[in-house]
Amino acid sequence: VTHAAGNGTSPVGDVRMKTATAESPLVAIVDDQRDVRTTVGRGLAAHGFRAHPFASGQDLLDALEYLEPDCILLDM
Repeated sequence: VTHAAGNGTSPVGDVRMKTATAESPLVAIVDDQRDVRTTVGRGLAAHGFRAHPFASGQDLLDALEYLEPDCILLDM
């Protein structure tokens, strides 16, 4: 991460990408805007979470038959 100071350090410490594993918490992201789902999913993945995007609440409800998310983020 390079910041305005140009020294390559982060003001909040060492920032490193984490790799999600099968044991990582699964976060369901429900939002009708694809770019929001993508951006949030990438951010979560960078911190070691697994992310599963859904375009609607109904899509999530249908998936709950086979998917058990640890957390659900909803667009209100």
